[in-house]
Amino acid sequence: MMSSLLRISFCLLAMGMYSAQASESRIYQNQDDSLRTYGDRMQFLLPGGALVATLFKEDYEGSWQLTQAFLVDTAVVYGMKNAVGRLRPDGSTSNSFPSGHTSAAFVGAGFVRFRYGAQWAAPMYTLAGFVGLSRVWANRHFLDDTLTGASLGVFSNLLFVTPFYKESPLSFMPTMNDDMVGMQLTYDWNNSWNAQSQWDVSRYQYNMVVGAVYDGMSHYHAVDAKQDISLSQSDMNYSSYSFNIMVTPNSEVRFKFAPFIIRQESTMAESFTLQKEVYAKDEKVVTSVQNYLLSGHWYYRLFNDSPVILDLGLGFSWQQLQLELDKADGSKYAYEEHYNVYNELYARIGFDYGQVVMFGEGTINLFDNLSRLSAQGFLGYRFNQQWLVGYIIGYEKDKDTFKFEEKTYQHDSELRYMGIKISHYF
Repeated sequence: MMSSLLRISFCLLAMGMYSAQASESRIYQNQDDSLRTYGDRMQFLLPGGALVATLFKEDYEGSWQLTQAFLVDTAVVYGMKNAVGRLRPDGSTSNSFPSGHTSAAFVGAGFVRFRYGAQWAAPMYTLAGFVGLSRVWANRHFLDDTLTGASLGVFSNLLFVTPFYKESPLSFMPTMNDDMVGMQLTYDWNNSWNAQSQWDVSRYQYNMVVGAVYDGMSHYHAVDAKQDISLSQSDMNYSSYSFNIMVTPNSEVRFKFAPFIIRQESTMAESFTLQKEVYAKDEKVVTSVQNYLLSGHWYYRLFNDSPVILDLGLGFSWQQLQLELDKADGSKYAYEEHYNVYNELYARIGFDYGQVVMFGEGTINLFDNLSRLSAQGFLGYRFNQQWLVGYIIGYEKDKDTFKFEEKTYQHDSELRYMGIKISHYF
């Protein structure tokens, strides 16, 4: 049907940054207020405060562990910034991914939690979370920049930090009566909060995927107006974050968040109309596409005590799609947004050989006016009970029809990506 329509199309061709004009665009505008100032200061206060706490407690081992975690985190973050070279949301510099502010804040927060006890988790992670939100609010970072920075900050603590005991959980007490002299040994499990059962070690799982799209395209068809927009998605970041909970030995629940964001300055190949704004041929425009996908799945493992992995399940996904266009000088802004909720079928098949894990997994849905397909392949190495790291390659395709201002649009997206997946079990 779509092939029979006469389409007026344009391609968004990367033309490089125009820094003098980009700062005027509404899409590139950043916020310079008290919330941003809070984030700028808190990135130093959290790790600095944690270091002061170690000195106050005369916990010099903790001081060294915090120093190690901070140095490794800093090296990884700034190494990734230089390697990825992602343009910041405000168009200022190409070092957006990941967020250094957020990562430093979570190094400090994570250290206090893992060194001095879980009772510190809520307040410390709340403060660190506000640092990440302040960076997004200030338009200095994308959401996945901050999520990756937070994950790296926590991971660095998990590598180096051990619990601090004001008193040893192991104690000895001499005993004596008329007939014997002995020694009583006591181990305080409440003081040893790091002690966990085998169930606790494997019940929860956090996964982070960081990679790049090597082939992708996104099309917007304004069906009623016989228009088409084509956006290249190649060489863009890909990231996802998921949390698994073991409900029973044979079943799990997984919640996953995958943000996908494109922001660039381009030149119109043909004229196009969005809302009431007309963008002429050869006009310089700033384009922003944000696709957020939040999903939840329950799945059942058919072979629990076997190296064979065969999981089947059901789930749902919530999608938010945003499209913004603006002239480089900020004089012609247009915005479009819509939401979808849909169901999915889930399947995974593979092998778990102990240290080596390999599997393929995928989801598919057919619901009303939307069709979505995703597939991933994974090959990883399990270093111990807590860490699984490997290589992932994936494919996603979706088709969505929606109405906006009495016009019918169709969004088709297809992308192929590869990256690294880090899983932590606890």
